[in-house]
Amino acid sequence: MARRLLENDVETPIVVRSYVVAAAMLGDLTAGEPGRARDIWRRYSSKAFLTYPVTGYVELLRRLAIYGTGRPAGSLLN
Repeated sequence: MARRLLENDVETPIVVRSYVVAAAMLGDLTAGEPGRARDIWRRYSSKAFLTYPVTGYVELLRRLAIYGTGRPAGSLLN
């Protein structure tokens, strides 16, 4: 849902936009697709996070997208 909001240019308040970007990245990371999460970051982070450094959870998502294993979250339990 978050990815669709971003890709369809649904106008969201800046306060909400950061959560939508983070939710889209988290969904991609959970699905084992860090490349898609990196794409979300590359395309939308400058519009969603106007200050740097970003908050801790966003930095964690960014790092997981960059250095992630690409394995779905469920497979990490085994």
